Amino acid sequence: MAQLIPLLMLLGLGFVHSAMKYVPVVNMTANWEDAKKYCQGNHTGLAIIRTEEDYEAVGNLNLNVDVWIGLRRNTNDTNKTWKWSDEEDYVYTNWENGHDPSDPNFNSYLCVISSKQQGWRPLLCVTTSQHAVCQNVSHSTPTRKKGYKLYQTTYTQHDSEQYCKNQSMEIATITSEEEQEEFDAIASPTSWIGLKRKDENSPWKWTNGDPVPLVKHTHTGECVKLSSKTWEAVNCSTKKNFLCYEDEDPTTSYGLQFYSESKSWIGALNHCLSQNTTLVQITNQSVQDAVSQHLKNQAVSGGVWIGLERPIFGCNVDWLWYRGLTVNFTQWNSNFPTDVYKHHCGKIIKSGEPAVFTWLDASCFQKLPFICQNRTSTPG
Repeated sequence: MAQLIPLLMLLGLGFVHSAMKYVPVVNMTANWEDAKKYCQGNHTGLAIIRTEEDYEAVGNLNLNVDVWIGLRRNTNDTNKTWKWSDEEDYVYTNWENGHDPSDPNFNSYLCVISSKQQGWRPLLCVTTSQHAVCQNVSHSTPTRKKGYKLYQTTYTQHDSEQYCKNQSMEIATITSEEEQEEFDAIASPTSWIGLKRKDENSPWKWTNGDPVPLVKHTHTGECVKLSSKTWEAVNCSTKKNFLCYEDEDPTTSYGLQFYSESKSWIGALNHCLSQNTTLVQITNQSVQDAVSQHLKNQAVSGGVWIGLERPIFGCNVDWLWYRGLTVNFTQWNSNFPTDVYKHHCGKIIKSGEPAVFTWLDASCFQKLPFICQNRTSTPG
């Protein structure tokens, strides 16, 4: 079975940085850890490449040397998941052993099937022997749930995609190990998924347009270098040039909007959703800094709603971001938690001089101002 690389954005794809600037460092070399420290000290961090815009921006640099990027395997995790330098997880992939999609032998294979036993396998798009699995996505608080449905007739990949659209659904996407298990539970032994590419030189993408970067694995490789357009995991102690990035304007990068009108947590969420935004999800230090900057001149003595919540059953259950995203990065106040039995929503509070912003649990019925975030700038 291919290496499972779970997507932390358990129910979505990469975090979007809409104002990313890449800075190649080619006048010095460093191991991966030292490169990361240099980028954090002089820029924002070691390069993160998640969106199609990111890929294009890096491609336009025309790099002619190998460079470190900010992707590393988490060796402290039993699953050895991959994480970016901002602690966000790498996308989930499940390629079958012996079917490396970067292998030239698969150049003409532009579509993908998912096998229950082996994983994902590139295939000719005109193959007609595969079933269609469609999905719909229901959005409810506190989780986002996909529903997969198998159709017994066999189709080509294009016909499968069109058939799903005709059913007011979409062809299945699989963005976490949990979703893979749910898909396998209803799928035929092999079924089409919504992963394809335009040609052999194009990146793999899900039907929503998000790219799926490929990492060539080596026996000793725990850190990723970029060579031309190829990503390869190699020994982290190797000295290489490296690629940093900067968020040119973090307050606009994340599409933040503050509302001074006080609402309950669910009222605030519904208002955000009505504006095609959502309550802000602070998944790394960069977002935390952007939110702090956005709120520093606001009168928010009682706090501001953010997208934190936890299930109402039990007092030791994990906190989640709206739509089920796991909370990895935290900025809890020293008084947290204030009430493990009655507080199921999260707010950000300002204290001290200069102002410091931290998180605190609160009753979901409390009326507070809130901060929304563009949905294209949120995980999921």
